[in-house]
Amino acid sequence: MSNDATTSPEPYASPLVIGAYAAFNTTAKNDWPSAARYLRRVIALDECGGLEVPWGAHGLVHDPDELLALIGHSGEHVFTLVTALMEGAAANPAFGLASPDKPQRRKAIELVRTTHDTITRLADSLGHNPVRAVELQSTPRVGAERSAQAEAAYLASVTEIAEWDWHGTSLVLEHCDNARGVSPVKGLLSLDAESEIALALADAPSHVGIGINWGRSVIETHDTATPVAHIRATAERGLLTSFMVSGVSDRDTPVGAAWNDTHVPPVTEASTALGLGSSLLTPELLNAAVSSAHIARPDFIGMKISAPRDASEDAGVALIEQSAKLVMHALEAATQ
Repeated sequence: MSNDATTSPEPYASPLVIGAYAAFNTTAKNDWPSAARYLRRVIALDECGGLEVPWGAHGLVHDPDELLALIGHSGEHVFTLVTALMEGAAANPAFGLASPDKPQRRKAIELVRTTHDTITRLADSLGHNPVRAVELQSTPRVGAERSAQAEAAYLASVTEIAEWDWHGTSLVLEHCDNARGVSPVKGLLSLDAESEIALALADAPSHVGIGINWGRSVIETHDTATPVAHIRATAERGLLTSFMVSGVSDRDTPVGAAWNDTHVPPVTEASTALGLGSSLLTPELLNAAVSSAHIARPDFIGMKISAPRDASEDAGVALIEQSAKLVMHALEAATQ
């Protein structure tokens, strides 16, 4: 939950939540032992307090049991359903938590249920719950003419999900670019609609908040001022639960097309060496966003960045480490 902006909070007790899976090279993406080695190296970084895990994503989670064994004793983690929900929508465009199609909405809720059951199993076997949050997204893409139906469907889904016993895990409605944005990529619900849903569930058994992702906010408007505006608007309503550092470029890069949601890293020596120096996420803009988020005191701050698929494991880990140090320096400056 957000605190009064006039206080001077202490530095975060645990460092960043890191979405290392986005930086997998081709070998790690297709081979579990390579992926596990990659993740162990990231977990070992001083800046890493836990992983953002793409739970339920068939192309990214090779061996769920091995992954659970890896993360069970190594930090506090976040499960994101963005890839699994997008995979479902790719197979059926009506699939999603905000779908006006009731059977497809029910299938999306069941996907969340399997995530809940996994967390319950983890908590029971370990004696503690290592998953601090689950990120939900307002899929599927629905045209403006059906936005009211989609909002009602998302409220119904999250209301049901928030009634379950999540063993202390928070639910984060992660904002992605809005369908009414400049050139929609994911094209989901508006931040205002998602915020109204979170406010409506203020007394739910499970905490429901909002997550802001720097790159996805910029994609929505093609304006680098938008992430701070989104952070402040969310914080003013007491809803900011997370802030994720993830960039975007207005030019094609080795990780994807211009203005796409490809998690371009912030500008560092390592990212420039890998051909990613066109990132719009400069150190100055990163500092401004982290400072604004820190004042609002979200439950966690994280980072998700991509590396080129042909990059070596060493290059990918170095990219993550340099980017993470940049974020941590911004956090340290925000506490001064």
